[in-house]
Amino acid sequence: GAKVDYTKPSGLYKLDLEFKALPIVTTYYMQDIAADPTLAAAVCTEDPAVVLDKRDEQSYLIVRLPDGKCWMAQNLNLAGGTTITSADSNIEASSYTLPASNNGPGSFSDNNTAYVYNSNNTDCNSSPSCYSYYSYVAASAGTNTSSGDTTSDICPKGWRLPIREEFTTLKNTYTTGAALAGEPFRGVYSGYYYNGSFFSGNVYGRYWSSTPSVTPSNAYFLYFTSSDVNTNAVGKADGYSVRCVMRNTATTLANISTMQEVTPDIVRNTPTNSVKQLRDTRENNANSYYVAKLKDGKLWMLQNLQLGKSGSSVTLTSANSNILASSWTLNGKLAVPGKFTGVTCTIGTCEDRSTVDTTYNNNNAYYCTPVSGDSSQFVGCYYNWYSATAGNGDSNITPVGSDVGYKDVSTSICPKGWYLPSGGGVPFSGSNSDRPDSDFNVLYNNYPSATQMLVSNPTTTYDNASGASLPGFLLTGYHYTGGVSVLAENSYYWSRSAFSKGIAYRMNMSSSAVYPQGAAAKYYGFSVRCLAYPN
Repeated sequence: GAKVDYTKPSGLYKLDLEFKALPIVTTYYMQDIAADPTLAAAVCTEDPAVVLDKRDEQSYLIVRLPDGKCWMAQNLNLAGGTTITSADSNIEASSYTLPASNNGPGSFSDNNTAYVYNSNNTDCNSSPSCYSYYSYVAASAGTNTSSGDTTSDICPKGWRLPIREEFTTLKNTYTTGAALAGEPFRGVYSGYYYNGSFFSGNVYGRYWSSTPSVTPSNAYFLYFTSSDVNTNAVGKADGYSVRCVMRNTATTLANISTMQEVTPDIVRNTPTNSVKQLRDTRENNANSYYVAKLKDGKLWMLQNLQLGKSGSSVTLTSANSNILASSWTLNGKLAVPGKFTGVTCTIGTCEDRSTVDTTYNNNNAYYCTPVSGDSSQFVGCYYNWYSATAGNGDSNITPVGSDVGYKDVSTSICPKGWYLPSGGGVPFSGSNSDRPDSDFNVLYNNYPSATQMLVSNPTTTYDNASGASLPGFLLTGYHYTGGVSVLAENSYYWSRSAFSKGIAYRMNMSSSAVYPQGAAAKYYGFSVRCLAYPN
């Protein structure tokens, strides 16, 4: 409105006003959004929003999908030669440099070497035909070789590679690639790079997950065509696209009640020394376990697994257990103490390495009857390695070559989201470990004595002086020919890592010493502790 001077004579007056509206543009960075749940909820909605990556100022669309999670709606285009740090990226090391892009077609033939290729070397957001392709080792920031697990990736800080189950949810939500490729995900049929050439542009979309396969040289990915969406495993040397998903920073261990609800985000968000009792949904919820996030940054069971205690067999499914098949049955329970039978062969025939034990087993076998003085079953159950690995740890799981000290199995009888620890490895040519970062080694480095690793009272899993959580291992002995031996004297815990056809790695301890790199014949019955990873 305008006030006219009252001294003016009567008549008509005109006042021209010019208004200019200047937009207030707020730039949001992916790293900042992930660090602020309130900001994330405001920016990442069902309507795609444009955000920037602090590392190179590239812009990306992000969107909240029906699974409730915030996803990148465009492919990551981090350029070769870029150095990323733990301050701006999802890596544990202080820094990682992505190898320079290949200027022309070349082979991703060595899956222990990281490559990246950009087909146009221009801004991929302004050039739809421009895509970046990463080997799995490159996508995992150099941490995932042919025999390792993903501990980092090239996503922005607060974001990560999706796990296989998240891709499965997308598959169930978008049943065709045509639906996935449209709004709001905007999936791109970017094809893939293999053995020096590009394939299936405008036909396939292929995206890496963080989930390794049973075969260590393979990993799972999402693929789609106009009529199909699915997940599968493929060699880590292939060049695929990357889409990152934002971490859930709000949920912690305190928010869940079952083992199967654990996710990588929950482990990462949970403070160290947090303890909670969680229910295992298998066997009609018969078992519960105390778990804690220990100083190594991982969530560990503080009690021994006792799967199979309630009956003679247990059928596991991919929905409740760490298996890849739709189902697998744990069934070789011994009713009375007896021998876990094995197959004996001659060195040089069925045994691939010069070991003194040439007996192995490929059969279900476990012992679960409470031993004397253990009516509460604190010792849990004893499993041979084949059973502990859900039938995948047979004599075919063995390192290849004399210079490799271990080979892992990714499946186990642990609850879904939980894993057997990694162990080893002592190379064939020497006695020093070539795997200092195994789960057992890292745990021992954080609790470097039998006093810290063991507990005398199985219901107490904390340090009386500091109140901090302890791993809570017990001297549970082992099961062999005549039943349980050396109870309260020694203990043995299976890893997921094989040393040879007949031998797998274990952690063993007494009241005075701990040996995180031990190994034993696969037919022994040892205890099992499961853990969940932070990433």
